[in-house]
Amino acid sequence: MAGAMSLVLSLGAGEALAQRRGSTPRGGKAPPATAGKGGKAGEAPAASGRGLNSLTVACSTRDADVLIDGEPVGKAPIDLPVPVTNGNHTIRVIKPGFAPYIDVFKAVPGRPVKLSVELIPVAGVLRVSSQLQEVRVTVDGKYVGDAPVAVELEPGPHTVLVGKVCHKDLSRKVVAVAGEDIPLEGNLEVLPDAINPCVVKPLPPPKWYQKRWVWGVIAGGAVAVGGGITGIVIGPTYTDPLRGAAVIYNIPGR
Repeated sequence: MAGAMSLVLSLGAGEALAQRRGSTPRGGKAPPATAGKGGKAGEAPAASGRGLNSLTVACSTRDADVLIDGEPVGKAPIDLPVPVTNGNHTIRVIKPGFAPYIDVFKAVPGRPVKLSVELIPVAGVLRVSSQLQEVRVTVDGKYVGDAPVAVELEPGPHTVLVGKVCHKDLSRKVVAVAGEDIPLEGNLEVLPDAINPCVVKPLPPPKWYQKRWVWGVIAGGAVAVGGGITGIVIGPTYTDPLRGAAVIYNIPGR
């Protein structure tokens, strides 16, 4: 009986020791392997950032906007790597005065993506700035917006008019070149007060005949003259002494 109990204790101690050492206990089965997070049983947990790649964009046209899958990631050229997921993506590079660049690329694990982009110039860009508000800009007679404004122009000559109410208009002849900017400062001068509709002008002094005292004198003189005439009309009148007498006229030869 004592021998049997010693054998059971020995087996129990051996199994516990085997479990501490990671070995399979005698006569038993190995414990199931624990699955790593996001992986299969027996695999190590996936490394952080797995599935990401890097992207750089070389472009001779500086300050062009770079968009990946419709989201802006910076301005060209992009020298510092931008993280992108592995798989297919759409790149779009745009800048005023240039034809947009659109392409599709595929990011492959372990291979950084390096793209080279060339933009083709197609128009000149007029950029009008001003320190004033509500400054209107027209090109060849067509309103294009209020300053500050940037508008593409076909290569060739154009007439630019910058204006604001109560200010002198600014007119310029420009020649647009594809891929080049045309800067224009729209700082306008205020019109002189004499012709400025925004300046409240004082009323002119009244004419002599518009002054009150003149009409007072005229009214007083009229009253005096009217009184004299009235006196003449209602004064004593001449009485004919022959009024009512019978008068006989003798006409010779009758």
